[in-house]
Amino acid sequence: MRDGIAHRFSRHLVPALFSAEPPELSLLRFLFSIRSGTSLRTLLAITGGAQETRIVGGTHQTSERMGAEPGDRLRLNTVVRTIRQDENGVVVEYEYECGGVTRPGVDDRGHPVR
Repeated sequence: MRDGIAHRFSRHLVPALFSAEPPELSLLRFLFSIRSGTSLRTLLAITGGAQETRIVGGTHQTSERMGAEPGDRLRLNTVVRTIRQDENGVVVEYEYECGGVTRPGVDDRGHPVR
């Protein structure tokens, strides 16, 4: 940016709204966000604005916590066939490869999947 005022404006506004530095954000994305929020004033507002629903500590915590200790809840190299939910919980039917042989898996209650 060549305009000094615009440069200073973006240097403070972009990190506050987008948690990014100005070079990391396209002008199109910036303008789209302003239009989506009805106005820059709305985006900057705490109540009813974009800042109202920010996550303390950052949204990256979601993926970090999901990946922290999945234990046996995470199956790699597995093909999910169906997912069903009923009053007892969720049943995931999947197949996994074991020694070159594809075998059915078990649901989250430990029952073999057909």
